[in-house]
Amino acid sequence: MPDNFTWSNFRLCNTYPGVVASGATVAVSCNAPVYGRYLTVIIPGNYERLTVCEVEVTAWKRPENAVFTRFRTNALTNYVISTPRAYSVIMCARHCWQNPDCLSYNIRKATDDSVIECELNSATSTSNPTNFVSVADKDNYEMILDV
Repeated sequence: MPDNFTWSNFRLCNTYPGVVASGATVAVSCNAPVYGRYLTVIIPGNYERLTVCEVEVTAWKRPENAVFTRFRTNALTNYVISTPRAYSVIMCARHCWQNPDCLSYNIRKATDDSVIECELNSATSTSNPTNFVSVADKDNYEMILDV
C-alpha cells in the first residue's frame, strides 16, 4: 500500500482479538450492516501469516417497509452521520430510510414547531448501549430489522 494510504474512508465490520487454533472455525459477524463490494482482512504487524480456507459473506437486504420503534427522552450519541433538514418525524424517518448507513435517528422538536433537529445514526442502542443516554428533549427511533 502507498505511504499516504488511509483506512478512514472504510467501515469496520468487526474484529477478532485472538488466535484461532489449527482446524478451528471462527464466525465473525458485523456489529451493524456494512455495504460494499470488497472484503479486506488485515492482521496487524509486519510479517504475519493468514491462511483462509473459506470466507462466506452474506448479503443483507433492507426490508421494503421501514418500521421504527421509539425511545422517549433518549438519544444515541457519537454515531451521527448526517443532520438533514426535516419538518416532521416522518420526514426524518424517510431520510434515515434512504440512507443505507442509517440504522436509527434522534429527534429534537423545534420550539416553534417548524423545523426539527434530525440526527441520522449509523448504529443502534442495542449495538452501542453505553452511547444510549437520557436526554430530556430528544427521542430516539430505531429501525426494526427483523420485520
